[in-house]
Amino acid sequence: MYCPNPECPDFVETGEPGEYNEGVTKCAKCGAWLVPYLPPELLAEKTTKEAPWADDRRPDEDLVVAASFARTQDAHLAMSFLQANGIEVVELHTGPRGKYSDLAFGPGLRLLVRASQLDDARALLADAEKQP
Repeated sequence: MYCPNPECPDFVETGEPGEYNEGVTKCAKCGAWLVPYLPPELLAEKTTKEAPWADDRRPDEDLVVAASFARTQDAHLAMSFLQANGIEVVELHTGPRGKYSDLAFGPGLRLLVRASQLDDARALLADAEKQP
């Protein structure tokens, strides 16, 4: 099932329509009724959008761990901070997820960045830790 709304936050942010499992009837982001296939005009718009990694960097560049966090909230704060400073971040869950994920010990969530952005990401996070 797909969200047919081209103004949906999913589509605006990623260039991809929201995709849902069978049985879901409304988009969680915009509330539009879902359809079982994509309309032709949405497919055409989707193919003309630029790929998220379409720039001078290699699309196959290695991702490396910039930081590890035991608490999901801390990881999401760091992730938002890095993204606000132009660092592309991917989160990797390595521990339990869901309701009790913050009760786990150890680095349950890792933030991955492109190898070329690792030094910048770590410097930003180190500076952020020094702030009161």
